[in-house]
Amino acid sequence: MARRGLAGQAYAMLSGGGLAPFRRAAETPIQLLESGPVAGVTGAALLGRAVGRPNVIAFDVGGTTAKASLVQDYRPSIRTDYRVEATPTWPGYPVQIPVVDIVEVGAGGGSIAWIDPAGAARVGPASAGADPGPVAYGRGGTEPTLADANLVAGRYNAENYLGGELALDVDAAARAIEDLGRRLGLDRDSCALGIVRLAEAVMAKALRLVSLERGRDPRDFTLIAFGGTGPAHAAALAAELRIPEVIIPRHPAVFSAWGMATADLRVDRVQTMVVPLEEPYLARINEAWRELEREARAALRHEGVRRPVLYRQAAMRYVGQEHTVTVPATAGTWTPAHLRRMVNRFHQAHRRRYGFRLDAPVELVRLHVTAVMTSGRRLPPSLTASGTEAGTGRVADALQGHRRCLLESGWHEVPVFQRDLLPPGAELEGPALIEEAATVTVVHPGQRVRVDALGNLWIATGV
Repeated sequence: MARRGLAGQAYAMLSGGGLAPFRRAAETPIQLLESGPVAGVTGAALLGRAVGRPNVIAFDVGGTTAKASLVQDYRPSIRTDYRVEATPTWPGYPVQIPVVDIVEVGAGGGSIAWIDPAGAARVGPASAGADPGPVAYGRGGTEPTLADANLVAGRYNAENYLGGELALDVDAAARAIEDLGRRLGLDRDSCALGIVRLAEAVMAKALRLVSLERGRDPRDFTLIAFGGTGPAHAAALAAELRIPEVIIPRHPAVFSAWGMATADLRVDRVQTMVVPLEEPYLARINEAWRELEREARAALRHEGVRRPVLYRQAAMRYVGQEHTVTVPATAGTWTPAHLRRMVNRFHQAHRRRYGFRLDAPVELVRLHVTAVMTSGRRLPPSLTASGTEAGTGRVADALQGHRRCLLESGWHEVPVFQRDLLPPGAELEGPALIEEAATVTVVHPGQRVRVDALGNLWIATGV
């Protein structure tokens, strides 16, 4: 980078949602776990603030996986008990570091459709990746994928995929899906739509895990969908979970990279302290808080930050339990009144998360202090639809024609719009396909979409 004349400090994205200079990141590289997906959640939180949506679900679907994360009051949910490579049948490896709470499932554009030993159709978690990729890529892939199904269903444009950089073989994809359909007793159209439905069922699981199983109602959130595949499925998933609105940001395929560029400088300090939340332990608890805050301030002071913003969280549990619940912690010196307040917060959070509370003593498990230097960054011009030739015309100028598209209710002649030509304030009725260089947004019948001043697509799901 230096040889190319790029000056300035280089930073790495942390798993907790902030940035660290390369030097600090190299000292504790374990804190870089999941940093790529975390960047997308960071971007979703900032976008939510920009459009006045404090509670959003960040939904990132690429070629291999679908990832979902909850943002509440503009802040991503943080865990300090993350498990690497955990699956429904494998507990993974526990790491005690701050990680943005992300649920990941094996469903993406490259997810392979297959038949299990019992004869049931499946989609994922195995993926064709980018090489050889879906059958339509013509690079040696032989098993149909979700991308192939979207192509055969008319949702993807074979002549303008990746801005026309990659020619797609629709006939090859159709033959692969027909072959799978014969083994399942389905025609080509039913098989293609079935692949889409199965993939969306897996994606919906991620959304439920991060909302309903966290004690949150998805209807109270806005879905922000990005990644190369997310916009094609977000509107259908939101309707299924009765999420009222979806936001598709500008340049969704590279939204995580933008989120990384807008993140704040951040330091986390965590200390395990298993003590009852009772008065005799107040002095120890307060001393631990002060020491963690001193360490966090000192770490940022070495990086030129004089007045960081400090946040506290506490992991708590009922005595005898193994699992903990993390709640925001009161700042300053704790008093007996603070202890009572924290216990009440824990009871409420536990009831919301697990559906019940116990009449049992509560104990502290971990203290967590975060120090942040707010970047003060705003949405850059690259995310806006003003000041350039994009989005300055009329809706009619953005209409590229019509294409037969297979949706839940059958085949439709669907209008196709070029996203970069849609002006702010434009409103469209579903069904519609809104294409851009690296993805397509699918709007279903009965849904409405509008373009805001920043160039975001807002889809009202009609629920």
